[in-house]
Amino acid sequence: MKTLRNIALMVGLLAAPAYAGETTNDIPNGTVPTIGPTEHVDPVKPVEPVNNVPVWAEGQGNYACTEGPITFGLKATDADGDTLTYALPENWGQAPIEGGIQATYNGEKADLGETVTFTVTDTKSDPVSLDVALACQEVEQPVVEEPKEPYALRRGFRLGPEYNFMTVEDGANYHLGGLRAAYDIPVKDNMLVSINASVGYANQGETRGMSSTSTDEVMVDSNTGMQNLGDGQYLNWAGATYESSETTRTWEEGRNGPYVGLGANVEFGRQVRFVTGLEGRVMFGSFADKATDVTSTTRREELSSYISEDGEAITDVNIDEGSDFTITESSSMHGNNVYGTIAVPLGVSADLGNFNLSAGIAGGLMINDGTQPYFGAGANVTYRFGKKE
Repeated sequence: MKTLRNIALMVGLLAAPAYAGETTNDIPNGTVPTIGPTEHVDPVKPVEPVNNVPVWAEGQGNYACTEGPITFGLKATDADGDTLTYALPENWGQAPIEGGIQATYNGEKADLGETVTFTVTDTKSDPVSLDVALACQEVEQPVVEEPKEPYALRRGFRLGPEYNFMTVEDGANYHLGGLRAAYDIPVKDNMLVSINASVGYANQGETRGMSSTSTDEVMVDSNTGMQNLGDGQYLNWAGATYESSETTRTWEEGRNGPYVGLGANVEFGRQVRFVTGLEGRVMFGSFADKATDVTSTTRREELSSYISEDGEAITDVNIDEGSDFTITESSSMHGNNVYGTIAVPLGVSADLGNFNLSAGIAGGLMINDGTQPYFGAGANVTYRFGKKE
């Protein structure tokens, strides 16, 4: 009963506002307001805040390798202030820096690809990746040749050994060896004048030969009578002698002594040059020769012959032949002879650093008692003193 009373009291309290200002008389007769079942309302859940993903800093997409280690900084920001975690590929190490990490590659540079990918996360969202393009592959740079300055001719003094060979028209051969000095004077970019002088020793020594043939025929007939041998044959005593001789001469000659030379050449070109000019030499010394004559004489003598009655020869008998040799030697010495040469050289000269190599041929005249043409060849190596201008 108590429960029913409480329900009725509650209903009255709820209905009182609807009939406020009204009396009980205003309630329709026989009508009692009732309360139906109430609707269920779920409680409102609190709104969760939106999470911001990390953002990589700008300007980190490219890296150019240098000679040193491959290392660079990586930075990302998070609007929510969350702690960020960086992930690096294999062979990469990291160290914390302000606002990010310092990434360092610990592997072989040849194993690197063209790009490397790094990621960052705030542990609330998926990792955010960053691709960094690496310019670490060695690229063969085109070789740019600097324009070379043309070779400059040098003024200066050169000194070195020389050798020359000469052969004269009469068959004599000369060998000359000595020291050569030259002073070069450039007159154009590709032309210089070279004044040269030389001193040395000359030697000419050889053996030559010649032969001559002479025949002296002596025939003497002395009829001492004819002896009849029968059968129409007569023995005729006649002395008939024939002689012939041949002489071979060989001689040795030599010339030994010092020489001096002087010349002026013009050289055309730069590092390799064509050379021509005029050069002369004077040779001093003694000249000696030794001649040996060998004479061979052959004698043929007919002692007798058979002839017919009318004097016609039938046959020769008792023919005697003999020979002998005669050797004659002679020598002569000419003291302090002076021989001169003058020639035009044609050759090539090449500069090899401070050294110069020259070689060529020459043709000219040898002058002594007479004038004889000669041909020669020679070479010299000289060292250039002084600095390049």
